[in-house]
Amino acid sequence: MKIRKNLLLLVMGGGIVSLPGAVLATEVGMGYGRDIRNSLDLEQYEMFARQPLPYTTDLGNIGTLSSAVEIGAALIHYYGDDDAVTGRFSAMPMAILSPHENINILAGIGAGFMVGQTRFGEHYLDGPILFNAKIGVQIVLSESWGIEYTFYHQSNGSIYEHNNSLNMNQLAVTFRF
Repeated sequence: MKIRKNLLLLVMGGGIVSLPGAVLATEVGMGYGRDIRNSLDLEQYEMFARQPLPYTTDLGNIGTLSSAVEIGAALIHYYGDDDAVTGRFSAMPMAILSPHENINILAGIGAGFMVGQTRFGEHYLDGPILFNAKIGVQIVLSESWGIEYTFYHQSNGSIYEHNNSLNMNQLAVTFRF
């Protein structure tokens, strides 16, 4: 039974990835970010996949506005007194404005969860549920490769007692296929 269920999921997932036009614009990426507030020694190592959605519109001289969903996983490392590592998983719908064929402006808001420790020294993320956002720019270097800078924000939206956030400058390399 488990084999049939996994086969069904694989076939269904393959159908989503093989939508016309989608395969050529799917991206995977790896990024590195560092917290920019409070002199915290927090770093994030992220891997993500960005799958385009079928919603695109031409804005004339402004460019093209398209949509995507980004699925991300990251390790967050604290180099403080208690040297801790935790994980983060999230899904983020995104809007992508392309004013030029080699430039994409990225913006997204999502949600996810953390696994492991949520307190780093005196910095309390305070629970597993998170909300996150990115805004940045991607430079398309070739048909397959790109680099991007994003500002990454993560918090718990005040659903827990403490709501210390993460605010990171992040650099990433992307591969498009």
